[in-house]
Amino acid sequence: MTITADITTTATTGPRDHAISVETAADVLAVQPATVRRYLRAGRLAPLAGGVSADSVAAYAARRAANVARTRAVPGWRTAPAVPAAPVGPVEEAAAMWAEAARLEALARDLKAKARPVLEEAGQGLYGRWHVRFTAGRLVQDTELVSALFYAVFGEEVPRKRCAPSPKVTPAG
Repeated sequence: MTITADITTTATTGPRDHAISVETAADVLAVQPATVRRYLRAGRLAPLAGGVSADSVAAYAARRAANVARTRAVPGWRTAPAVPAAPVGPVEEAAAMWAEAARLEALARDLKAKARPVLEEAGQGLYGRWHVRFTAGRLVQDTELVSALFYAVFGEEVPRKRCAPSPKVTPAG
C-alpha cells in the first residue's frame, strides 16, 4: 500500500464515533448529568467505551431541537403576543386588545378540543384537585323542523334578520 492509497482510504471513511464523558454530554444537551444517565438507561443515548457516544448525543440534540421548533410553531404555545409595539391611540389599543383576545380564544378552543375526548372517556368523578362533571347540553331550536312547520302553516320561508357585524382585526403590513 502506498501513502496515497492510505490517505484516500482514510478520507473516504469519515470521522468515527468517539466516547465523551457524561458531564460533556450534559453540557452539550444543557441538562444535568443525572438526566444524561437516565437517557442512557432509557436508550435515548448510546453508551460507548465507558462514556456516551458523541454521535448519539448529536443526533438526540438535533431531534430535540426539531421537536422544540415544531412544538413552538403552534400558535400561542408559550409565545409572546404578536403585538409589535405599544398602541398610539384608543382605536389602536382596542384593536390590539381584540387581536390578543382572538389569539387567546383560538388557543383555548384548541386546548379544550384536545382535553374533551380524554375527559369524556374518563367520565364524571374527582381527579386529583379537579372535579369533572357534565352538564345537560344547551337547548337549541331544530331549525329544519321550524322552517318546515313555518312553510306548512304560512307558505313562506322563515323571516331572518342580520345580526351585528363582527370586527375582523389583522395586523397591518
